[in-house]
Amino acid sequence: MDRCARPRCRCLAAAALLLAAAALLALAAPAAAGPMPFIVPDGAVKLWADDFDAPRYNLNSTLWARVTGKPQWQLQTFTTDSTNLAVAQSVAYINAVKQGGSYTSARIRSRASWHPGMKLADGRTLRSVHIQVRAQVPSPGQGLLASCLLEPVANTYGAWPASGEIGLANLLNGMKSVEQGIHFGGAYPSNKHLEVWTPQANDQPFSGGFHTFAVDWTADTITTYMDSSITGKFRSKRTDATNGWWSAGARSNTRAPFDKPFALSLFVAVGDPWTGAPAANTPFPATLAVDFVRVWGVPA
Repeated sequence: MDRCARPRCRCLAAAALLLAAAALLALAAPAAAGPMPFIVPDGAVKLWADDFDAPRYNLNSTLWARVTGKPQWQLQTFTTDSTNLAVAQSVAYINAVKQGGSYTSARIRSRASWHPGMKLADGRTLRSVHIQVRAQVPSPGQGLLASCLLEPVANTYGAWPASGEIGLANLLNGMKSVEQGIHFGGAYPSNKHLEVWTPQANDQPFSGGFHTFAVDWTADTITTYMDSSITGKFRSKRTDATNGWWSAGARSNTRAPFDKPFALSLFVAVGDPWTGAPAANTPFPATLAVDFVRVWGVPA
């Protein structure tokens, strides 16, 4: 037998199983079509978008990079394996998988990055950036964390989170409440965190359907949304001297650290300190299904 035949069969079988699971999830969930409205201000221009309609069920590698490796303080290893990420019917499926006593998952990061004040090709400067993700989170399970984050492209002001982090959506364990907020201040453990939690109606998990998570980001405010409703607003030190964000790496810059380029990261983690260890009955695969990502900007 050809030495490549057996591994190739395993890969094809794994891919087929993943696509079958994706199809079942799509059938069980409310239709991804007909996105929730996202109010974009007049004069906005589209900066970046992905509807996950690339051919051959592949992630568009011109738009996304695959992050690999095992993060500190988490149990999963991020891989490029087809069992951890597939695209089917214009939806990207990010799967955390249990394999014996170990866990694997996928993490994707936008190749593009944005921030208020960035220059457009036509020379105009962005006054604000609007980022929208429509996704269905995994079924409830102890030890699971589904995240949509904006992360700094470079640690200009220091190690995490002195250079900032913006949470479009973090859902964990029971998946009944979405956390959104910002990390800033000094490098861990001298960091600060401002957040809001939005529960699902009737104490139901968010995994029952697709939801839209968004951020409206200006030089001095970061406003979070869930299904087009405002959930929170955070301000810079420049506009809120008492509670505004700041960075230990630039004390005199009252808009730092959120004045530098940030990229979007999507993933499912297992066994994060925030979630605790997975339980014996935690369901796997745990899937984050992403319908689309859209980024708009309003020039000054």
